[in-house]
Formats: sequence, structure tokens, C-alpha cells
Amino acid sequence: VTAADGSINKVQDAAGKMVDEYRKEKCPYRPMQQAAFEKARLTPLRMQEQWDNLPEHILHCYARSYNTGAHPFGTVFINVLAKDFRPLSPQNVAVLYTVGALGRNKKAEGEGEDS
Repeated sequence: VTAADGSINKVQDAAGKMVDEYRKEKCPYRPMQQAAFEKARLTPLRMQEQWDNLPEHILHCYARSYNTGAHPFGTVFINVLAKDFRPLSPQNVAVLYTVGALGRNKKAEGEGEDS
């Protein structure tokens, strides 16, 4: 939970390390990836490039979805990082992210009741 003053709370991760609490509504990548997903789902199985809503350290954002569904399960995102934002090595040029399935009998927020 975020503190009343808007600061980020620290939470303990599975390894016992104190880390910033993640809040999806505050994610700086959410607008970019949401826009990329909307493009990708209109043309299944084709890579689409997203130009709008890019944070300054992202040079390119690509997305590919396997169907036209409203939920991004199975969608793949590739974010190409600006040279000064590549972690640990200049050869780390991109982040590959995919939205995995929730598993048997699980539903995402807003997807309805479990069966």
C-alpha cells in the first residue's frame, strides 16, 4: 500500500530483500505497452511498432499478439533501450517481455467469475 503522502512503500520479496512495492497503475511502461498491445491485437501474428507514449530511454517498442482478444495473454513485447540505459553492458540492447497465461481455472482482474 502506498503511504498517505504518496511515497512508495517497501515490501519484502520472496528472498527477504526490501524492495519498492509494485503498483500497476503507476507503471511508467503501462501506457506504451497498452498502446502497443492495441495495435498488435488488430493484426494477429504480425509484429507492430508503437511510436507513441515511449519513455525517453526506450527507442522502440514492438508487440506481437496471437489473436484479437481483449486480454494480452501470449502477447510478446520487445523494448529497445537507449544506449545510456542498457544495464550492465552495452550489448544488453532490449528487454523481451511476454504476458503468460494465468494457469488452469484462473482469471485476470476484470475477466469474470472463476468456473
